[in-house]
Amino acid sequence: MGGDAAHLASTMVEAFVDGGDAVTDEVDFEDDDADAEENIVECSGCRLMADHEVLRERKRGQGADFLLKCSECGCVHTVQFRPPKIIEIPIMMTEGAKSKIEKIAMEEDEFLSLEVIFVHDEKHWRLTRLENRHGNPVRRIVASDLSRATALRADRLQIKVTLTEGEDSTSDTIEVDAEKIFSAGSIIRHDGRKWRIRAIHTGTERTLTGKVAAPDVKRLYLHEPPTFEEIVPRTGRERRQAWKEGRLGFNPDPTDLREQRRGSDDSRRRGGSSGHHRGR
Repeated sequence: MGGDAAHLASTMVEAFVDGGDAVTDEVDFEDDDADAEENIVECSGCRLMADHEVLRERKRGQGADFLLKCSECGCVHTVQFRPPKIIEIPIMMTEGAKSKIEKIAMEEDEFLSLEVIFVHDEKHWRLTRLENRHGNPVRRIVASDLSRATALRADRLQIKVTLTEGEDSTSDTIEVDAEKIFSAGSIIRHDGRKWRIRAIHTGTERTLTGKVAAPDVKRLYLHEPPTFEEIVPRTGRERRQAWKEGRLGFNPDPTDLREQRRGSDDSRRRGGSSGHHRGR
């Protein structure tokens, strides 16, 4: 029993020592790999991804030519490193009702995708269409194969509006945040005046009710908000009050609601004042 235990202990010690050496060797091997990865390229002779010794380096414009020697087969060959070529891509930039074509510089091997947001002229833009050299729309493409693109302003939007005053209508634009929500029938302010959203056009339909997000709005139809006299009574109480005020036909003694409210306020003030004196 004692001999077996001694043998087992000796075996464990040897295994520990061997394991320690193995760990050390593995670490050294990984370090060697880290150093070797700096010069690993495909050899033109043996076609292997192998470590290379740099024999000479010559600057070529923005890049360089390297004369390399393969550590596997000893082949000496030249590898050229060049930065990507810069090309200009025409992009139709649309901001509300205004559009213009801008030439954007980018690397020829850069990939572009729909819905990608980029910065140009201190503004954010979203790519909405990409076309290849055949004029076909694509979702993703390398810059060198791109013929044309379109982009919309992503952070601020310009929306067309039609302003109606009586029988006259004029067109204009408003600038809003992309996150804004418009509600049909609500009141908005434009050029220092209040307007009511009569209808919202989305490009496919015109709605008189509901809410529409700003990016989906093609045009707002704005009318002057109704005056006090133009408010249409809906309930029986409102109709009776409207008749008293003479807004539903002839009334020989119409009640001026504004004067009535003003008189009520005066009465309350006088009543409060007299009560105060009585208290004294």
